[in-house]
Amino acid sequence: MSIMEDTSSDLHDVGGLLQAGFNVQASYVDRQIVRALCHIVSMRAAKLVGAAVAGIVKKASEARDDQEPVVVSISGQLTEMNQPYVECTIKTAKRVARTLDLCEPVFNVLGEDGYTVGAALSSFSK
Repeated sequence: MSIMEDTSSDLHDVGGLLQAGFNVQASYVDRQIVRALCHIVSMRAAKLVGAAVAGIVKKASEARDDQEPVVVSISGQLTEMNQPYVECTIKTAKRVARTLDLCEPVFNVLGEDGYTVGAALSSFSK
């Protein structure tokens, strides 16, 4: 279980992870702070990734002659473990693409690791 997945009322799993990883006995307030910081860092990372994806979409659009939208496939364990991260990444990429006057990219979100080949193939299909 990850820190972001802990929905228990006392954030027991967050405390367990802090104890196991850092040998720290965390209070409830400490666990809340750690969880909030993980959320902030995760959303910031998602925004940076979304901006990078928009940059790649821009380059891909410039390399193509047609005005078809670029298809971006996302796969891996993260798509199941931290859905808000994926949603933030997609939202940011679309927002930046609009700012750059690009055709809005189309996103395919696939499941767990092992589907990378499927993600690549679905990106190339029309």
